Amino acid sequence: MTLRTPRLPPLFVLLAVLGGGALPPADAQENPSARAAEIRQKYDGLSDLNPDLTRKMRHRISSFLESEEIPGVVVGVFIPGRGKFVEAFGRGDLKRETAVKSTDRFRIGDITKSFLATVLLQLQDENKLRLDDRAAAFFPEYPRLGPVTLRQLAGNTSGLFDYVNGPDYRFKPMFEYPKGVWKPEQLLRLGLKDPRHPVFAPGLRFDSCNTNFILLGEIIRKITGHPPAAEIEKRILRPLGLKETVFPANTDSTIASPFAHGYYQAEGKMRLPEMEPLTTAYLKGRPMIDASGFNPSYRGAAGAMISTLHDLKVWAPLLAQGTLLSPESQRQRTQFTASQPNGKVGYGLGLTHMYGFLGHNGTTPGYNCCVYHLPDQDATMVVLINSLHPTRSLAEEIFSELAVLLFPEQFGRE
Repeated sequence: MTLRTPRLPPLFVLLAVLGGGALPPADAQENPSARAAEIRQKYDGLSDLNPDLTRKMRHRISSFLESEEIPGVVVGVFIPGRGKFVEAFGRGDLKRETAVKSTDRFRIGDITKSFLATVLLQLQDENKLRLDDRAAAFFPEYPRLGPVTLRQLAGNTSGLFDYVNGPDYRFKPMFEYPKGVWKPEQLLRLGLKDPRHPVFAPGLRFDSCNTNFILLGEIIRKITGHPPAAEIEKRILRPLGLKETVFPANTDSTIASPFAHGYYQAEGKMRLPEMEPLTTAYLKGRPMIDASGFNPSYRGAAGAMISTLHDLKVWAPLLAQGTLLSPESQRQRTQFTASQPNGKVGYGLGLTHMYGFLGHNGTTPGYNCCVYHLPDQDATMVVLINSLHPTRSLAEEIFSELAVLLFPEQFGRE
């Protein structure tokens, strides 16, 4: 049955705000490599933040590390005119008791979505697709996609069922088949053939859904003839010089050194029999599963990428400013659907708006991270954690605490 897209309620009025940030000059958009080099040089050349702020940040991060029992965290803050803060806290390997380093690689989970949506928008700029094309046109084998559009997939307003919530998927890649290889078509079947699909009518509201981005990755494959990993490498990573960022092959479960081992906190209801042989470390007596070697193919185009603070600090402003896109595509990207009732947080097309910051968060077994740019002050913040809490995004909690300290005016706390 074809579903009709309903009139959106007032809560989901699009938030056409960018926090006052401007697009880079035309020559910067035409030469993204030069723009990336400029950002890297500018941020690397900053002096340290003033000692009082540095002390307060260290105290808050250390307290958080202790109270939440996180193995390790890497934090980078870059504020032109004020300074930078780049430090690592805690352990990168619990078994060997080695420290985490600011140069370590981390799995970045859902931040992958920001790269994938950029490729999608570039294809629109090349007139190879339109955001209002229906996904069903690319996948006639899934008639239940109905009127869902590419725009709704990239904006997480499609109403598709998220395959990670299905009975045939939940916990399997993490605990039963940690080295198993999942093909995109397997993940799509889990999401699109689940009896709970669709969850709601397309366009009704925001709901984060991995099925959306697996589908977009396969649409990119159909249009270009190449897997999404190859298109991200060719269009983004190589031109911007993001040499420490990779989209691994679906058979590759390794992370190049140096990297932080990622741990999953498994306790209470989240602890299953399948976890027992995987418990390899303990943090203050609590069992921790080292998930850094788990095959990331179960996240695929929705969350398989690996990166570093060094690369993400460059990606954040380029993403927020739309450097790789036409002004029109960036305008469409930054039409945000409210994801919280206060209207201060919303989701665009592979891009989050949070109190004026633009970026994305990421979770995947063993890792939790976020990267945000504040256009008003050309400031960037990166938080990388080598553990995943079962119910909370601790990286965003650290980000929020530091952002309130550094930019109280964004939160009405001047």
